[in-house]
Amino acid sequence: MQAPLPELLNWTRNSIKRGGSLLALKGGDLTEELKGIKNVAEHDLTKYFTEPYFETKKVVEVLF
Repeated sequence: MQAPLPELLNWTRNSIKRGGSLLALKGGDLTEELKGIKNVAEHDLTKYFTEPYFETKKVVEVLF
């Protein structure tokens, strides 16, 4: 399933405890999608995977 990060946050907000985090595999340019989201970090997957699929993918972590 694909969903914008703000929508994922709305779906999971009441399920994640303070101190927890949401991890999402995202691709493409995330500039607009991440605007206004606090406590967010992007983790580049090309450090761990060499396959072409991962060239545009990142794990996005939102801390609660």
